[in-house]
Amino acid sequence: HTVSCAVLVLFIMSGKQSRKSFLACLSLLVFSISESSASVSGECLADADCPTLTAPEQPIPSPVVVDLATVPAQLLSLAKLSDVESGPGVTRLIFTDSDAAGRAYVRSLMEKAELVVREDAMGNIFGRWVGSEPTLPAVGSGSHADAIPNSGAYDGTLGVLGPIEAIAALKRAGFKPKRSIEALTFTSEEPTRFGISCVGSRAMASKLDAVYLDSLTDILNPDHGSFRNAALKAGYANNTLNTKDMLSQCSLGDYGAYYDSFIELHIEQGPELEEENLTIGVVTAIAAPAALRCSFTGDGGHAGAQLMHRRNDALIAAAELSSATCAPKVANAIEAAAKKLKLGSKRMVSRAYHDSLFMSEVAPTGMLFIPCHKGFSHRPDEFASAIDIKNGVEALALALASLSLA
Repeated sequence: HTVSCAVLVLFIMSGKQSRKSFLACLSLLVFSISESSASVSGECLADADCPTLTAPEQPIPSPVVVDLATVPAQLLSLAKLSDVESGPGVTRLIFTDSDAAGRAYVRSLMEKAELVVREDAMGNIFGRWVGSEPTLPAVGSGSHADAIPNSGAYDGTLGVLGPIEAIAALKRAGFKPKRSIEALTFTSEEPTRFGISCVGSRAMASKLDAVYLDSLTDILNPDHGSFRNAALKAGYANNTLNTKDMLSQCSLGDYGAYYDSFIELHIEQGPELEEENLTIGVVTAIAAPAALRCSFTGDGGHAGAQLMHRRNDALIAAAELSSATCAPKVANAIEAAAKKLKLGSKRMVSRAYHDSLFMSEVAPTGMLFIPCHKGFSHRPDEFASAIDIKNGVEALALALASLSLA
C-alpha cells in the first residue's frame, strides 16, 4: 500500500502527469489493496512466508474518570489508623500496630482492584496490574504511608492510594497496558523511628549499608532494637539470614531492569501551585540532601555591580549539586496528561526529598504535584481539595497509560 499511495500523491502534487497516468496509478493502488486484503483474509499457506500478525497498539482511553469522593474518603479512613487515638493529626510510625492496620487497608484496596499483591522482606508492598507483555520492565507509582507525629492525612498517602485508583479508572475505561503497571507502598520514608529516611527505597536502589542500618537506634526499643528486629516482629524478614541478606532481597537490580519508569504522586508541600492557580506540578528536580566535604571555586565581584547573569558564583554551583534531576520522558508524560485534561501546569522543583530521590537510581523517575492548602504539610491542618485530588489521579492515570505503551 505504501508505495502505491506515495506514487499517487506524487502525481497529484506535481500537476505534470496526464489524466491517463493518474488513472493508471489509481488502478494500481486499487489492485494493490485488493491483493493485500486477499492475502490476509484466507489461511496462511504452508509454503508461504507469512508475517506475524500483532494486535494494534492499545489507544489511551478518553475520558478516564475518577470519582470525586473516592480517594478523599480513603485518605480519611487511613488517617484514622493512628498511633494516637485522640488528639490532632496522624501519627503512624513504622512497624507499629497502626502501621500494620494501614498496610492491611492498602492491601485490601489493591486486592479489590484485582492487582497481584506481594510484600518484600522489609515490608514494601507491591500491587501489579499485569500487562500484555509481562516480561518487560513495569511502570511503577507509589509513595509512603508512615507518618511523623501529629502530621496530616495527605503527605505520602495520596501517592499510595492514588495509583490504585488510577489503575482502577484505567480498567473501567477499558485500557489494556503493554507493560505491567504497579502501585507501590514504601516502607519507612519518614525518619521518626530509626533516624533514617527512605529506608525501603534506599534498599530497592541498593543504597543502604547493612552495618549502618544495624547501628541505628530504635526509639521504641532503644536498648535492644534494630530495624531488622522490628521488621521480624511485624512479620517481615523471616526468610532472611541477617540484615545484609534482607537488603539484598529487596534490591530491584540494575537500572531499568525492574521498572521502565516511575512516578510519585504527591501534594506539593509548598504554596506555588495554589498561589498561581495551577493544578499540576511537573517536577524536574528533587532536593537531594547529603553529607559531603567538597570545595567550589568561583569568581569574586562587587555585590551590587556584578549582575547575576554574569556571575560565576561558587554558592550557586554548590546548590546545583544538591538536587536529583527527573527523567524527561516521565516529565513529558505528566505534562502531556495535564494538557489532555486541559489542566494548568508548570515545571517546578521539589524542595523536599522523597522516595523518588532513590527511585531515580532504579529507573527513569518523575513526580506529579497537586496543590495543598497554603503549602501546609507535616501538620494536622494539611489539606488537598477533592477536585485537586481527582485531577491529580486522572493525570497520573493518563501518564501511566502512556508510559506503559512505550
